[in-house]
Amino acid sequence: MTAELIGIIAAAIALGALTSTLAGFMFVSLSRMEGRLNQRIGGVENRMDEQKADLISRMDEQKSDLINRMDELKSDLVKQVDDLKHDHGRRLDSIESRLQAVEQGQAEVKGSVETLQRVVIATLQREIEAEREPVGTE
Repeated sequence: MTAELIGIIAAAIALGALTSTLAGFMFVSLSRMEGRLNQRIGGVENRMDEQKADLISRMDEQKSDLINRMDELKSDLVKQVDDLKHDHGRRLDSIESRLQAVEQGQAEVKGSVETLQRVVIATLQREIEAEREPVGTE
């Protein structure tokens, strides 16, 4: 083997070792980059999970607030309806008592008219009988 061939083989071995070393450095660099990238992705995922949880929490609070408001509105409406029922009930009772008073008044007027009618008829009958009696029998 000649010195040149030995030099070429040594250079090839040195280039192979250099290539292996560069490949090792690249592998380590890529591994580190992958680790940092995974760490960043993990951080982003964690932040997204936190934001998701925060949004769910806020939505639950808003839902609870909305339900509470709807319950308050419902109770207000029920109270208003009950008040209206009570008010209309009082008005109907008042109208009914007035109607009863009018009916009683009508019955009294009818009774008075019937009594007056009997009195008038009785009076007329006495006058008619008095006129039928011969004059001077008194």
